[in-house]
Amino acid sequence: MDDFVPSYILKLNRAKTHLKALQESVEEYRTKNAYEIRRGVKKQSNLYWVEITERPPDSLRLIAADFFHNVHSGLDHLACALAPAKNRRSVMFPIFWPGVWETPQFCENRERLKDRERWTTITREMKPGAVTVLKSLQPIEDPWNKSGEVQVVEFVHRLWNRDKHMNLPILTPALVMQKISWELDGLELHDGGQVRDRWLEDRAPFGAPNGAVIVKFKGIPNIGIRPSEVQGDVPIVGFCEHVLDFIERGVYEPLYPFVHRQSPPTRGPRNSPWGPGATKRGP
Repeated sequence: MDDFVPSYILKLNRAKTHLKALQESVEEYRTKNAYEIRRGVKKQSNLYWVEITERPPDSLRLIAADFFHNVHSGLDHLACALAPAKNRRSVMFPIFWPGVWETPQFCENRERLKDRERWTTITREMKPGAVTVLKSLQPIEDPWNKSGEVQVVEFVHRLWNRDKHMNLPILTPALVMQKISWELDGLELHDGGQVRDRWLEDRAPFGAPNGAVIVKFKGIPNIGIRPSEVQGDVPIVGFCEHVLDFIERGVYEPLYPFVHRQSPPTRGPRNSPWGPGATKRGP
C-alpha cells in the first residue's frame, strides 16, 4: 500500500485546504472596498476617519477555526507517531514552558508540578532526538516576547482552545493604509508615505492639515486576528501563512526522523523529507 498517508500529514493537508479557502474569502471581501471617508469638525479643525460599510461574512470565522483545529490536531497526531504504539493513548503534543523537564523546585505550585508529570508521561518513550526538538519548541515564559517563533505553537494552542468555548478573536475589519493626499492653497500634497502599512481600525481618525480640501485616501481592506493580548492585532491571512510555514519547517521537518514507522510503511516521496502525501503550498 504505497499510497498510505500518515494521519499527521492528512491533518496538515486539510489545514492547507482551509488556508486556501480563507485566502479566497478574505480576498473576495477586500475587492469590495467596503469603506468610506467621513469628515467632521472638532475644535475648528477638520477631522477625517474611515468607516467600514460592510462586515466580512460569518463563514470566515468558521474557516479560521477549522484551520487552527487541524493544525493543532496534526501536532497531536505527530506526537503520537513519535511514541511507541503502546504509549499513544496518553500522548499529546507537549506545550508547556522551558525547563518543565527539570527537577521540581522547592514550593512549586500544583499546576507546575502537574505540567512536569505530563511532560514525563508524554516523552518518556520517545527517542532522545525527538525530546531535544520538543524542548526547543516550548514557548518562552515572557508575556512581552513578540519575536520568538516558538510562540507560534503556543498561539495555535490558545486559538484552538478558545474556539472550543467561544468565537475566535477575529477583529473588526480595518484598512492597511497606503496613501493620503489633499489640496491646500491650490497645491496637491500628500503625506510622503508616512502612513504606509499602518493598521487603521474602523472609525479611527487620520490626519490632514487644517484647511485641506479634496482629501483622498487609499487603503487596502483587511481582516485581523489577535493571537494574544500582548501580540496585538495582525492580518489573519498573513498570520495563518506564517503558522503553517513554521509548523512545516520548524516542527514537522526536525521531528520526522524520529517518527516510529507505521504499518504499512510510511516511505516519503522525494519532494517531501518528512512524510508521504504532503502537499506543497508554493515554491
